Amino acid sequence: MVKEILGTSDRETVEAIAENPYIQFFLGMPSYSVLEPFDASSMTHFRKRFGDAMIRKVNELLVSSQKDAAEPAPTESMNLKKLTRLLFVLAGFLEFWAGQVRNLYLEVVFSNIVAT
Repeated sequence: MVKEILGTSDRETVEAIAENPYIQFFLGMPSYSVLEPFDASSMTHFRKRFGDAMIRKVNELLVSSQKDAAEPAPTESMNLKKLTRLLFVLAGFLEFWAGQVRNLYLEVVFSNIVAT
């Protein structure tokens, strides 16, 4: 799901998961980790294990379950996808700057401790 939302390759998806605590939270990981949660090749092995027929069947079931729900217009769907990508990027950006501010604060505190 994350791969489809971000529109990335398997490798890029694993990297995005490792770098972004918000994606990790979304995936239900118990805590943030900078380590890659799995090897990108496992995504390929997963798809191969199920085969094309099974993937088509799952897709058909998903589509048939959505027929009862009102379908958004294509522009709404595209806007939602773009908005989701933007939110992931913004979340990563905010996390990066929060880390920068935290590091700067710690430097100031440490320099005050050393100066006394």
